[in-house]
Amino acid sequence: FFLIVIAALKLICCSIIKLHKAIAWLELFLSFTSISFPNFEIKKDIISSFFKYSKAIKRFELFNLLITIFNYMKKLFLLLLLSNMMLNSQANEQDKVQSAVEIFFKGFHNKDSTLIKSVVHKSFSLNSASLRNNQSTLSNFDGDQFIKAVVTRSDDPAWKEILTSFEIKIDGILSNAWVGYEFWLGDKMSHCGVNSISLIKEEDSWKIFNISDSRRRDCKKFSDEK
Repeated sequence: FFLIVIAALKLICCSIIKLHKAIAWLELFLSFTSISFPNFEIKKDIISSFFKYSKAIKRFELFNLLITIFNYMKKLFLLLLLSNMMLNSQANEQDKVQSAVEIFFKGFHNKDSTLIKSVVHKSFSLNSASLRNNQSTLSNFDGDQFIKAVVTRSDDPAWKEILTSFEIKIDGILSNAWVGYEFWLGDKMSHCGVNSISLIKEEDSWKIFNISDSRRRDCKKFSDEK
């Protein structure tokens, strides 16, 4: 609607400018061709016509300025509209990434391999980083073996991973969800840390191809630092 109003105003301004220019030129032409009047009247008409044409030029400059302003307003409006669309698109993709992560953990808690596999890539793998005896340790897990361990685990004690925060970054078809978590065995907290979850976009859905987590035992201290 805003663009239609701007276009209409621009058309009106252009029409008025053309009309004023045509009238000024007509008055000037008639002044030069009015030979039936005395010389004094001819000169006065010519001067008057030049004066009117000068005013028309000023009106032209004013309308031209208004058109310039309208053009800048239109560009600004389009820029704001495009920015808003990009922000909405980015927010929509972030929601999809978070949804994929939440579906994964829903399958994890329900021991549902079908649900887990619906949001993981065929090359899905896991890594875990921890500190043991002041030494950094990195463990690697095959995705299929992990899913098998999840669905065949004992119900007692219950596994529960609480997701405490989400920070999602997206660049084209690649995204990363930085997700804080607490892992509980029954009513006892086992450890806490961060899941660095990498996803790739396939068609219109996001697939998890890697989860790398950190594991800490001093969860209260970590919470206080945050």
